[in-house]
Parts: sequence; structure tokens; C-alpha cells
Amino acid sequence: MSESNVKKRSGRRAPGIAKRTALGGMTAGLGVVVMYLGSVFGLLDISASVFASILLVAVISECGRQDAFLVFLVTSALSWLLLPNRSPALMYTAFLGYYPIIKPTLDRMGRVKSWIFKLALLNAATTAAYFVARFIFTPDADDSALLWVWYPLLNAAFVLYDKVLAQMIRLWILKLRKIFGFGRK
Repeated sequence: MSESNVKKRSGRRAPGIAKRTALGGMTAGLGVVVMYLGSVFGLLDISASVFASILLVAVISECGRQDAFLVFLVTSALSWLLLPNRSPALMYTAFLGYYPIIKPTLDRMGRVKSWIFKLALLNAATTAAYFVARFIFTPDADDSALLWVWYPLLNAAFVLYDKVLAQMIRLWILKLRKIFGFGRK
């Protein structure tokens, strides 16, 4: 996406290549560090993946979705290579990492239609991640009896995550972007 396209759509000038690279690199690095902490402390693996995904809000807002997608790919690849426990990497790669990038498009579909599509996407990604985890990482585990509890809890947590993500987007646009130096002309 060229600078002129970003300026036409958003009414502000896009950051230069150095600022975009620095923001993307810092976001990817911080995302990997957060997920590393989540993989070391097992109770934090889901929340670390959620926080790493929320970090993408700054990249999406300031640099666009293409740059955010590249940051998602780099963060996913590095987390698969560096984390001692791969469950945060699996959750980030399967759904949480790209969801902030596609959320604005889904929100424009209309309230009911977007929630149907969001929940269908969440459950499809969760099922795929379950089979990857089940057959690649722990083939001997028998945890299928807990699935009837897991899916409703996951859907309820996702609704909360979607609301928090919307508030974080609003917070970034109204306050945080000025604090981090993106609001200056």
C-alpha cells in the first residue's frame, strides 16, 4: 500500500519506511517476548497470546493491514522457533494473531451476520488447532470428553475478547497514538 493511498483513506500521512519497520519490529519482538513469558508460566499461555494479538492494533492503525499481516507472520514464525511450550504459538497462529487484522472487515458485515461469521471462524480455527495439538504434539492424550465444556467457554471468552479488542482500538486511536508519537504532524 503506497503512502498516497493511506493518506487518501485515513486523512493523515503514512509513517515513513523507517518508522514502519521500527514499529513492526518492536511489535513482533514484544509479541514473541510476551508469548515466551506465557509459555514459561503455563497459566498465562492464553492471555499472553491475547496480549500479543492486541499489540497488532498499533501496526494496523499506523501502517495498514499488509504490514500487520507481515508482523503476524514474523511473530508466528519466531514463536514456533523460540518458545519452549508451543501452545501460545498455536493459539496465536491458529486464530488470535490474524483476528485483529480481519476484525474491521467482519464488523462491516452487520451485527448478526458478523457474529455468525466470527463464531464460525473461531470454532473452525479451534477445531483445526485441536487436531494439530492432538495428533502432532500429544497423540496419546484422551481429552475429547472435555470438548463439550471447552467450546462454550471458548465462545464466551471470545465475545469478551472481541469487546476488549474494540475498546483497545478506540483507546489507541483516541489516546495512545499521541503518547507514542504518532499523533504529531
